Amino acid sequence: MKEDSVAQRIIATSVTEPVLLHIISCPSSKQMGDNLCAVYENKTDTSVHMLQRQWFSFVKDPADDMATHVSKIQDICHRLKALGEDITDNMMMTKILMTLPSCYDHFATAWESTALDQRTLSNLTSRLIMEEARKNSQDKQVNGALVAQARSAVRGKKDPVKNKKKRKTSCMIDL
Repeated sequence: MKEDSVAQRIIATSVTEPVLLHIISCPSSKQMGDNLCAVYENKTDTSVHMLQRQWFSFVKDPADDMATHVSKIQDICHRLKALGEDITDNMMMTKILMTLPSCYDHFATAWESTALDQRTLSNLTSRLIMEEARKNSQDKQVNGALVAQARSAVRGKKDPVKNKKKRKTSCMIDL
């Protein structure tokens, strides 16, 4: 009983709140495990179909960094493999390259000219992360230069409100 209680506590504190709803009323850790398997490891044709839909429609979220993007693709791939679907490393690398933003087109071209023995998933991932860091560094330099240029332009201009000469105007109305 004591070991089961410890196991229940470990399971309950290791899952997110929505997942906890599936196991909160379970009387034992075994029942918790069985419920989790029933909900999340359903090996039906429908679950394979849904994962394949995710795989084929996957696009890079602009908010994701490169490491997160690659991890999401790998996660879908691992879940498909767990359901018996064959996803090779080459397929995964192709999917990663296909989902890159257009600003990485030159990277994809360079990757295609890489020697075949160096075209590995880990090599692709590390090179993409380095390329992202390089792009971010360049973007910061460009943004810094634009800010400096804008500040310089603002300093160089005279205040149009202060420099306006007041004109005396008269209004002539013919009656």
